[in-house]
Amino acid sequence: MEKNNKILGVDLNVILLGVVCLFPLFKISFNTYLIILWAFGAAILNWKKAHVNLKLKKNLILVASLPFLIIVVSLFYSNDIFHGVEKTIQALPILIFPVVVFLFYDGFKKKEVLFLIMVFSIVCVTHSIYLNYNFLSSGLFGSIGEIRFYNNPFRRIAHQLQWGDLHPTYVTLWYVMAIGFFASRIKKTKNILRVALLVCLILYLSFTILLLSSRIGILALSVIFLINVFFIRSAKIKATLILLLTASFFSALFFTPMLKSRFLQEFKVTKLAPPEGKRHNSINIRVGIYSCAAQIIKENSAFGVGIGDVQHELVRCYGQYNTDAYQLKNYNSHSYYLNVLLFGGIIGFLLFISAFLFFVFVSFRNKDVLYISFLTLILIFMITENILSRNHGVLFFGLFNTIFLNHYKVYANRLFGYIPQFNRKARKNIE
Repeated sequence: MEKNNKILGVDLNVILLGVVCLFPLFKISFNTYLIILWAFGAAILNWKKAHVNLKLKKNLILVASLPFLIIVVSLFYSNDIFHGVEKTIQALPILIFPVVVFLFYDGFKKKEVLFLIMVFSIVCVTHSIYLNYNFLSSGLFGSIGEIRFYNNPFRRIAHQLQWGDLHPTYVTLWYVMAIGFFASRIKKTKNILRVALLVCLILYLSFTILLLSSRIGILALSVIFLINVFFIRSAKIKATLILLLTASFFSALFFTPMLKSRFLQEFKVTKLAPPEGKRHNSINIRVGIYSCAAQIIKENSAFGVGIGDVQHELVRCYGQYNTDAYQLKNYNSHSYYLNVLLFGGIIGFLLFISAFLFFVFVSFRNKDVLYISFLTLILIFMITENILSRNHGVLFFGLFNTIFLNHYKVYANRLFGYIPQFNRKARKNIE
């Protein structure tokens, strides 16, 4: 970064990107304008850099935006082009962030990456305060013991906030990322007061996640804690923390009413088959969805049906079930892995997995706990959610995956064979 463009010691380009990291506080429509303004600002400030090392940049842009390019290709054989274009536009951040960052930004230093994630994490804490204020105002904390799997008012309130519909799963995704950041900072500080503050923030966000009762979110939270524990050098501390985490997880699962209802009771009373009549819940609805997805994938295994026709094919298949569940709400595939197979077939899926294998290799090669945690989050959440089909998920992935890759672009380019040796000077540039 150029030294003459700094505010309070932070590069102006990084500050501009830091403003984008505030996105959880804004409505979806405003986030679109925010990205456009940031892209124009970055281009104006750094237009001279666009042609520098373009050969190296284009490969990183290609691999970082590959999940988006697969969607674009499938658009060409979609029957419903209008719907396909709409879904393609929703995924644009996966292309915009790599193009703008790799063209106009130098490699982020470690402290700049941490600054951006810190901004996002503080925003998550602010966001959770707003969320809990609404819970408190609605008088929900006095009825926690009455929550059942078919009636969770905390999730309902999150959906009905005036500031915008917040899907509990995506809110949980953000909060777990912030928790991963705070946990990684604990190991880097010896100040007792800072450690106490970080622990309090972790507990507070974890408490909010429990209120939202996202099954996949709570699973991801447990995995992120384990990842951070895994990188602790002391075997005794590692074993103790694993024991405490395991005991805490199962205690919460069996003795917290809302978690017990979401993880145990709902499965206990639900037959693992598509819903019938009025007897439907989140589990048997998903069984029906996955059964339909499997049928469609089997019939269109090589290339899929195209991004524009996925929902049409699913709705057509839902018609075979004797229930009104799929008429009450427009259900997507509820798994981004299945979604890729649906619109891109096996070929698209292999390309998609190849891109993520590249990201994972870079993160593990550099032993970056935060990047590993981030990718783990995305990979886990994609099991049950179409993370890269909704604005809140697409923006989150496109932004932070690009930030991490730009920090490690010297390492990443070595995989393309352009930098045979990683010397001290190159290492110094990313520290």
